[in-house]
Formats: sequence, C-alpha cells, structure tokens
Amino acid sequence: MAPQRSDRGFAILPNVLIIGFSAILIASALLLLALPNLKSSLIAFNKAEALTLNHACGEEALFQIRQFPSYTGSGSVNLNNRICNYTVTNLGGQNRRIEINSTVDKVVTKTRILLTVDASSTIAISSWQEVGEF
Repeated sequence: MAPQRSDRGFAILPNVLIIGFSAILIASALLLLALPNLKSSLIAFNKAEALTLNHACGEEALFQIRQFPSYTGSGSVNLNNRICNYTVTNLGGQNRRIEINSTVDKVVTKTRILLTVDASSTIAISSWQEVGEF
C-alpha cells in the first residue's frame, strides 16, 4: 500500500502566517505607543539627577560660607562625572546669593539660594528654589 498524502498542513499554514503577522503588528504598535512614555521617564530621571547635583552644589557653597563667612566666588562639584557650578555673591551686609546650574543630558536646572550670615557664621536661608533664569 502506498503512503497517503495529506494536504491538511497547507490549510493551517495561512492561519499561522496571519496570526504571526498580527502578533508582530500588535507588538510594534505597543512599542511605538511606549516610546513617548520612555522619553518622558528619561527626562524626569535626568531632571531629578540635575536637581540632586544642584543640591550638592548648594551644600558645598554653604560649607564654604560657613568656613569663610566673607566668601564670594565660584566653584563646582563633580559627582559621577556630572558637574554643577555655583557662584556666591555678596548682596551687601550679611546678605548672600548662591546661583547654581547643572546640565544632565540637555536637561538644565538652575537654583537660587538667598541667605544671611551673621558675625558668628550662623547661616539663615530665606529662600532655596529652582528658577528658570538668573
């Protein structure tokens, strides 16, 4: 007796191709929908990192003022190869202003700190806020 030939496999093949193609389309659509959210998450992460850098620069500037109450000038802090810069300005009398900026992957943050320093090197911060421009 000769072996029988079956054509059932050929009937299933188009269904497998259609299901596979549909799965690829759905996966591609989900990926395209997720890309803007991933970009937003990356921007938020970079913003948080830049704000952390600004905080470190603010603390460094306050340390300099605490050590040298008449300190004015500029400096920088390097954390994990990310750099922030600060400038301390004497506004007259006991008033000081610290301006800080940092950039993390094109995300720029700027922070301004206003404070007073008394004769015993006591620091009183009146404002610490993120600003758009100096």
